[in-house]
Amino acid sequence: MTERATRMANPTADWEKVGDKFYRKIQLYTAVFDQDLELENYIVTGCSYGGAIGMLALSLSEIC
Repeated sequence: MTERATRMANPTADWEKVGDKFYRKIQLYTAVFDQDLELENYIVTGCSYGGAIGMLALSLSEIC
């Protein structure tokens, strides 16, 4: 059964209850970073509510 067929058969299957409200996550982006980027060499943080992503190189040699 395809993902769409599953959603149509049970439209709340991918929703999660948090407190007394229901939420669901939807993927907006698939490849945010370059495949060769080694994230262990950076401090990476995201903003609230899925906002911007910030990156800081751990050493100056990484950015020069």
